[in-house]
Amino acid sequence: FFSSRRRHTRLQGDWSSDVCSSDLLRNLLRSTVLDRTYKSGDSLDAADITTIDAQFLYKQGEQFVFMDNASFEQYELSKEQVDDAWKWIKEGTVCSMLLYNGNPISMEPPNHMVLKIEYAEPAVRGNTATNLTKPVKLETGAEVIVPAFIEQGDLDRKSTRLNFSHLVISY
Repeated sequence: FFSSRRRHTRLQGDWSSDVCSSDLLRNLLRSTVLDRTYKSGDSLDAADITTIDAQFLYKQGEQFVFMDNASFEQYELSKEQVDDAWKWIKEGTVCSMLLYNGNPISMEPPNHMVLKIEYAEPAVRGNTATNLTKPVKLETGAEVIVPAFIEQGDLDRKSTRLNFSHLVISY
């Protein structure tokens, strides 16, 4: 079971009747990467995949436990399968989960999350440099870089795709 990332496509021959495509294929079960070239007319079999909405319940050791919102069936994903997405999920977060033959293989958090800043160093007064940033610790345990004006206790809206930050509310 592979996901494809096309590197380039080229026309081959004098009359451009042949099209070749060079792809990087990532095995979603083993996380290996293959480099393959396909010619026009080559075909691949489609995988039996399903995408479901699953709620993150809790973390148990190195396993992350999710529940299907429709059937209430529970699924476990390893730390490797969740990858860096753990930074953006907290208990109760509804994520998109990919199933292959009924078995979970990966998950994606929502596009944006509002997370509380658990710990932040105080901003340095008198520093007039532009784009001043500092590291903070989120309620999920992740450490990220944010603008210097964000303080402990603030709620921060994070883009889970770009690691981009917006201050939502301060109290």
